[in-house]
Amino acid sequence: MASDTHKTQILGAALTPPAGRPYEVLALGNLLQTTLELDELIDLFRRELASFVSFDGLSYRHSELGQEILRGRKERHHLDYGLRVQDRFLGEITLFRERPFADREIEILENLLAALLYPLRNSLLYQAALRSALKDPLTGLNNRAAMDTMMRREVRLAQRKQSPLAVILADIDHFKKINDGYGHVVGDHCLQTVAHTLAESIRDSDLVFRYGGEEFLILLGQTDRDGARLLAERIRRKVAELHVPGHPEHRLGLSLGVAELLPDEDGLTLCKRADAALYRAKRGGRNRVEVD
Repeated sequence: MASDTHKTQILGAALTPPAGRPYEVLALGNLLQTTLELDELIDLFRRELASFVSFDGLSYRHSELGQEILRGRKERHHLDYGLRVQDRFLGEITLFRERPFADREIEILENLLAALLYPLRNSLLYQAALRSALKDPLTGLNNRAAMDTMMRREVRLAQRKQSPLAVILADIDHFKKINDGYGHVVGDHCLQTVAHTLAESIRDSDLVFRYGGEEFLILLGQTDRDGARLLAERIRRKVAELHVPGHPEHRLGLSLGVAELLPDEDGLTLCKRADAALYRAKRGGRNRVEVD
């Protein structure tokens, strides 16, 4: 995009506003502190900024966190700002406009950007805390709390669109013997290895959770029981090729139960049917797939 590009860093060294427009900066900062939701924060900043400087579009990016928000449209002239508080990188803001920005508008914008820094830092810290609360610390997978929320969402979506939804419930075979025979450190490595295998085996749109202990649950949107069974069998074969870390003579095994969402069924009943199928796989000799 050919343009006159202005790039600079907006640094938050202290809570005191820069000279030039102290009242506006403080008032805007107080307003932006009213939300910790990133989308709402960017929308609020965009709305208030438009009272001082006209622009056609605004984007916020944080590549490390995979965040990208675009409001309005991109034009040939743009101002690019890296945002930072002390050693913490907060992302990048870009303003777009069809005509060039005047020096006075740039000065106003940079003063007002200072008001965004600390609310943005607080929002990113809040988002990080939420992500941490929904992750299993050992495997890095989504945890049971995340599963409860996402299951309700996916069930409602499948029922509204009348599209298939399936779950796979998987359990590491003889895990207690692994823990008792080789120790919990080795057991933890097995959990991490299986978790990695599950995460590598699914589509980007699928969701995998540590269900509890040595159990894992995979949530498959737009997938019927036959598709889920094929995936479960592929996962079973992959895990069967793995061995207990440090003990190549001992291969891992995985039992899996599959169920597809029925009309008017809730997530709890769906998981119970998958659990019943898993129990049949265990009772039938382990290292196998059963479908409800």
